[in-house]
Amino acid sequence: EVLLHVFSYLPHNVLCHSVCPVCSYWNSLAHDPTLWQNIIIKKWEHMNRNSIMLLLCRAKLLRSLNISQQFNVTDYVKCISKYCLQIQSLDMGFCQVTTKTSMSMLVENCLHLNHLNLEATGAEDIYETAFYPVVLLPNLLSLNLSHCKWVCDAFLYELAMSSCKLEHLNVDGVPYITDTSMTIFLDKKCSYLRELFLDGEGLTETSYMKLQKCILLEKLSISFSENVTDGALFKMVQLLKLKHLRLRKAMCLTSTGIIDAFTNSKIENLLHLNLGECLPVNDYVLMKVSPFLSKLEMLSLEWCFDVTNRGLLHVIQNCRQLKELNLIGLARLNAQILEQMHSYLTNLCFLDFQQCNGINDTDIIKLKETKKGMKIINYYGEVF
Repeated sequence: EVLLHVFSYLPHNVLCHSVCPVCSYWNSLAHDPTLWQNIIIKKWEHMNRNSIMLLLCRAKLLRSLNISQQFNVTDYVKCISKYCLQIQSLDMGFCQVTTKTSMSMLVENCLHLNHLNLEATGAEDIYETAFYPVVLLPNLLSLNLSHCKWVCDAFLYELAMSSCKLEHLNVDGVPYITDTSMTIFLDKKCSYLRELFLDGEGLTETSYMKLQKCILLEKLSISFSENVTDGALFKMVQLLKLKHLRLRKAMCLTSTGIIDAFTNSKIENLLHLNLGECLPVNDYVLMKVSPFLSKLEMLSLEWCFDVTNRGLLHVIQNCRQLKELNLIGLARLNAQILEQMHSYLTNLCFLDFQQCNGINDTDIIKLKETKKGMKIINYYGEVF
């Protein structure tokens, strides 16, 4: 037991290379299942597939496995389905499987699986339906489908009708989902959802208005949110538990609509706000809404071209808890605003001035001298 406790502090590559060869007893202890409950395979570049398969066969108590970026993982999935029945978290990001059968085996045997990352996965069958069985996982809580080209309305509908109490869904980078399935999904899962990442290219106000039913939602991110209207934003900011809100390219919003939404918001604990490429955001908008965002820790205003020192000053004076400030592309800023940042934003640790031609390296160095631990990015993307 003492040796096992000592071995538990060693990384897996040390167990394999340094502990196993010592003697048969140490070799046996090094393969004890209690030492192999959390595995990241991409760290094992020195091991061939057969050795990895053998280790997975012995990992009876495996709880968390990362096999991302391994190309074809069909054999791994079959092995997990047979021997790692206690697994709870599986990361298969950027992988490929060859058969629907292997995923069906995983679903049938690994009933404790609740976190599944399938980001940018693919399958060899022409319709790429190999991953469809995952909707049958009974205890699934978190599902990452970001940039999966096989995800469509048909899949999301099946997920909506499943029995799982899904809390986290990421379908960012998936432009093939429309209101047809999203409205049904939100109706069915609204009581459980806490984090939702969407690609708004195929969605309209019909879906966005449904978000008001997701009363537990804490994090909402929408890329390509051109179809988010003033009315939809107003509903979003009534979500009492919302802490993170990201709306990229919200072209349909108006300055009046943004002001109306945030000045009448019920959000009390919004910590992260990203309004990147939201052109209606200007100095007047920031003057009006910043007093209602006093708890913000991160704000992104990248490529909001009409923001100047005047508008940012209101942010600085009203949002004094800010730790991160993304100002990429705000060409109308100049160095005079830096002194105000130093005075008001005592917690600030990250500033991004890329493509801000009014802020030069000399200005950044002066600010850096007053805030030693701060990370600042200059016009060219260089880190200070």
